[in-house]
This record gives sequence, C-alpha cells and structure tokens, in this order.
Amino acid sequence: MKIIKKKSRKFEETLGGVKKTINKIENKEFQNMLFSVLRNNEKNLSEENINKFEMIINAMSIVDRKYFAPFNCYVDEPIIIGRGQTISQPTTVARMLLMLDLKKGNSILEAGTGSGWNAALISYIVKPGKVITCDRIYELAKLAEKNINGFIKKEKQKINVKVAFADLLDETTSIWKSKYSKIIITAGVSYPSLSQVKTMALRLLSDNGLLIFPSIEIGNYGALELLQKKGNELKLIQRDEGYAFVPLLRKVE
Repeated sequence: MKIIKKKSRKFEETLGGVKKTINKIENKEFQNMLFSVLRNNEKNLSEENINKFEMIINAMSIVDRKYFAPFNCYVDEPIIIGRGQTISQPTTVARMLLMLDLKKGNSILEAGTGSGWNAALISYIVKPGKVITCDRIYELAKLAEKNINGFIKKEKQKINVKVAFADLLDETTSIWKSKYSKIIITAGVSYPSLSQVKTMALRLLSDNGLLIFPSIEIGNYGALELLQKKGNELKLIQRDEGYAFVPLLRKVE
C-alpha cells in the first residue's frame, strides 16, 4: 500500500499563488496554456521545488509566447518554426527549467535558440545573471534576436540575452571563452555526440554546475538527463523518460 504524504500548508499556499497568477491573465487561451503546464507538471512538484515552479510560471506569464511563435502561440504543444526546427512544448520547457534549478545571478549557456522564447524565459528568471544562446542556423539566430528585442521593447523588460550564430561543439567560437553555472541543450543528443557534449560541459561548467539535455535513444525519443560537474567528472543525478526532440547537429548554415 502506497502512503501519500500530505503537502505542507506552505506548499499549498505557494501552489495557490501559482493558480492566482494564472487566473489573473485575461486571455483565456494563454490562461489555458499555463493551466496545462501546471497540470502536466504537478506530479513533479514537491516542497523542495514548488518555489522554483512558481518562478517559472511567473516568467511564462510575463515572457508572452505570442512574441516568439508564428501561430497558435498558446497551445501546449511544440510549434514548427521552419528549417526543421520547433519551439518546445511549454510543459516540456517548464520541466527542463525545473530540473535545471535556476537561480538569480546564474550564467547560462543554451544550445538551440530556436525562436528565442526559452532563452528569454531563462534570462527573466536568472536576472541579473546572463544568458548566451547559440544556434547553428543563421536565419533562426537572427529571428530569435528580433523576437527577443521585440519583447523587450513592447513589454519594457530588462533581460540579458546574447544570441550567437555558432556550433555549440566548436571550440574556436566565443561561447567557449566563458564559464557557466548551467548549460541547457534543447536538441536531442545521440550516443555518437555524447562524448563531445560531455567534454564541452567539463570545460565550460563551473564546479557543481549542471548540464541538462534530451537523449536520443529510439527514433527521436529519449529522456531528459541532468548531470552535475564534480571535479573532473559528470555525474547523472536525474533522468526523466518520455521526450522527443529534433537532433543536435553540427554544421552551421
């Protein structure tokens, strides 16, 4: 028989605050998207991470997806943005950011800029920290830059995001000249690329820094894997199965 532990009063109050934030949104489609994110992540919420989830929902309520999605911006689904790339499903975005344990002042490297929405969310959460996000497709890097600047101008928000047109695994690029608190890869990492990704993380992460990426195991399906740098090693500390991502590729274009 499974014993269900009752949540504390503080947990319930914080969860209630999350629901109030969502209910304040006037656009019903936007509101429904965030309630979907809440429902699909509720099983992952605990006394330890409920405040982190509240920060993520607050960020999603401010960094409106309409500035980054070409159509159907409030569906809780991936959206195709061209060149075979997608904006990740909001539920999945929230799950990755929850696992990554973002903190104010963090320095973040993101690979797979896409539309720029994820980078803008992260930057809002970690400010005054910084986010460097890179994409190997020039057209998407420029689109993301335009989207982020449009959001900043329209909503008068101060976020610190730098968009780089670069291959994440190319050691000659400027992104290899910094150290990062956390690295997030939003494209699937297959086994042949795994050693290169780990080498990159060991070089660029600060000690105790975190790396999150989706693995590719069958087709485009795999798991979200969270690794932590301890000295000269990366240790797997969390794995969440059942996700699909476009693959991480090398060639800039």
